Amino acid sequence: MLGINWDVVIKILTALITLGTAIFGYFKGKEAPHDLIKKEAEIIHLLPESSAGRKKLEELLVKHIEALEVKDGYKRNLSAFFISFILTPLMIVFTVRLISLGGWWQLLAAVTGFCALVFLYGMFDSIQLAPRNENGTRKK
Repeated sequence: MLGINWDVVIKILTALITLGTAIFGYFKGKEAPHDLIKKEAEIIHLLPESSAGRKKLEELLVKHIEALEVKDGYKRNLSAFFISFILTPLMIVFTVRLISLGGWWQLLAAVTGFCALVFLYGMFDSIQLAPRNENGTRKK
């Protein structure tokens, strides 16, 4: 049927759906703590002043605000993530190709293999929420 390689189409769609779900979850979850605090504050105003539930909810609201304050400076280094996301598979392909050539090319394969490991580490390190400075480097 029109020479379409359905195996490739399915693999591409799987990758795109996975990436789209991750991006959607990232942007949707960004404001989640603020929405929770807003809902809790609205519920507190509906409860009677002397209610035990109101006191418990006020304590919970204070805990959520304190937790949000702690995570206020937490960021991801998205530019480093995307660079590592592109360069990791590229270095892996170069490494495999250089190994298949044999001979002295295998010395260069060791270098590209090491670069692949560094980029792989950078990809996972940069996507984590952590306290970072303006350049995206983790604060110590």
